Amino acid sequence: MAREQWKSQFGFLLAATLVTLFVTWLSRELKRRDHAIEEAKRREIRDQQLVALGTLAAGAAHELGTPLGSMALIVGDLTEGIDPKEHPRLFEDQELLREQIRRCKQILSVLSDQAGETRADAGGLMPAGDMIRGIVSRWQQQRPQVEARL
Repeated sequence: MAREQWKSQFGFLLAATLVTLFVTWLSRELKRRDHAIEEAKRREIRDQQLVALGTLAAGAAHELGTPLGSMALIVGDLTEGIDPKEHPRLFEDQELLREQIRRCKQILSVLSDQAGETRADAGGLMPAGDMIRGIVSRWQQQRPQVEARL
């Protein structure tokens, strides 16, 4: 009878140990999962903030581009019909304004590029054939199995 009682107690002890180990392991796994979920939420919030900041920068660059374009046109017309020899200071000021407008446009282009947008006035003149060849070249790099003919 003592032997049966010992087997019963041993079985109970073994079952209790296994349940304890399982509960401990499960608790640890739940903590790891909760930590991973919290980290994912933090990353998502950070990513959303970065997207919002990029959108804000792109919007600001776009909104500031129009007044800068208008100022560039007006600055170009300021000295029309005026003799540079009679008013050299006016032409120096005009060149300073042009340079500052170019600098602002360059800064806006950098902001737009960093936000994932490209400003149309950031480029330069290019022959149409070169532009088309560049587009086709990039297209073929993405689709090497397709043949394109110009």
